[in-house]
This record gives sequence, C-alpha cells and structure tokens, in this order.
Amino acid sequence: MEKYILLILVTLCMVSCNSNKKTTYVNGEKQETRDTIFNDKIQGVFFDTPFGASKEEVIKNFKAHDLVFNDVTSSNALLHFYNKHGRFYTFGNMQWEMLDVYMSNGKFYGINFMNYSEDKAAAIENYDNILKAVSAKYNMMEREPQDTTTYKLSSGYTKSFPRRVVTVACYRYESISKKILQGISLTYYDEESESEVSDEL
Repeated sequence: MEKYILLILVTLCMVSCNSNKKTTYVNGEKQETRDTIFNDKIQGVFFDTPFGASKEEVIKNFKAHDLVFNDVTSSNALLHFYNKHGRFYTFGNMQWEMLDVYMSNGKFYGINFMNYSEDKAAAIENYDNILKAVSAKYNMMEREPQDTTTYKLSSGYTKSFPRRVVTVACYRYESISKKILQGISLTYYDEESESEVSDEL
C-alpha cells in the first residue's frame, strides 16, 4: 500500500513542468529542440478496456488479464490493481510492479504503470529504456521539471481536444515507512477528465 504514494507524485510532476524549449524524440531518435510536437493518436484502450468505461467494466476486463482489483486501497477516483500470479505483470513487452486506474465521474480516463528502485542510476536507466520504447511509437518531448524530486520527465500529446497525454517520469519519493525510493512510471490520460478531478486527493 505504501507504494501508492507514487500516484500523487506522478500527478504533481505531470502538471508542474516548464513548457519552454524541449528535446524531442521522433521514432525513437533524438531530434532538434522545438516548442511543440504532437501525435495524431495516443492509445486509449488498455486490457480490452477503452477510456470512458465504467468501474465495473474496468474491474471485469482487467480480471480477465489476471489483474486483481484491490478494494481496500482503492477509492472512487483511483483504482489499484495487482497481478494475481506474483509481483510483476506485462504491458508493452515490459514488466511492471504496480498499476493504478484514474476515474472521473464514474468513467475510466487514465492509467498509470509503475516500477520502483532503491538505486537512482538503475531507475534512470529504466526510465531511458521505457522512453526509448514509447518514443518509437509516439513523438515525445523531454520536459524540464520544476519539481526538485523529479529527475526526468517526457510527454507526448495529441493534436485534438480533449487532449490525450502519455508521460514517462522518473522521480524520488518517500514511502509511508519513510524509505526513499525511486519511482518510474508510464502514464496515459485525457487532460479534460483530469482537470475535472484536480481538487481530489
């Protein structure tokens, strides 16, 4: 349960970054600095469940992929899942340790895949590998974090509204047991829905 403090930190770093000059990634290759870069589409279906699905649909469909809903640590705005068969589950040909689903007005609007490490160098290497894989599919912008707890942050956006966002982040956080850990996350969400619950924890 202590690891879920990651969600708050990821959400904060997604909205607290500088939008000036960026290093961009097109088809996995680093490109010249630009102010803005967009994608035509960004994925919005996960484990056979599209954004906009109800809580019941999310739980049912995720269960079919051996992801178990943790009702003890979940809320109406945030659903926690764990792998039925062990510590890790697979998404995008990568292994992950934690999974959170964002809900707004009873609808699925975002998902957060997470790993953690006790070693900063290992966490940054994991971030770089995830970013390389994601930037082979989407045009990503490396952003300059304004939060001192965030080491690296990159995002991709759709052209159309409501804007869909994909974010890769690496940051440090303190667990409930007061242990300092390094978090690495891959997050997909719709901005319009995110703003609807911005006042919630």
